[in-house]
Parts: sequence; C-alpha cells; structure tokens
Amino acid sequence: MRKVLFIPGPTEVDLDILAELSKPVIPHYGPDWGELYNSACEASKKIFKTKEFVTLLPLPGSVAIEMSIPNILEKEG
Repeated sequence: MRKVLFIPGPTEVDLDILAELSKPVIPHYGPDWGELYNSACEASKKIFKTKEFVTLLPLPGSVAIEMSIPNILEKEG
C-alpha cells in the first residue's frame, strides 16, 4: 500500500501534471496568450455559471485582494 501524506509540502505531483509543467512557458503577449486567456475566461464563465464579464488575474492572490479594496470602500463626502 502506498502512503499518501496529507501535510503541507512537499507534495506528490501526478506525472501528467509534471509533463505539462515541463513545457515552455507561453509569454503574456502575442496571439498565443490572447487565445489561451480568452479560452480560460470563457471556461470560467461556464464553471461559475455566469454570462457576465470574467477577468482572470495572473498574479498573487494578495494583489487581487488589494485591487478589490477600493471597490468595497465608500468614498467620503
């Protein structure tokens, strides 16, 4: 029986995932990135069951939180 650790890191990664991660990184400019981004946005709409505009932020989650703060705070005056 193979043991599986359910603790924080290091984590076992499936070989299929490792194979995908070994491929070259797609730069965030040019037609390849645009097609991938648009495809991911459309897939996200289906996942979240929305017809509204979806924005994916390829950045750390802390930046997304900082970006949301001005949208939830009321302006004085």
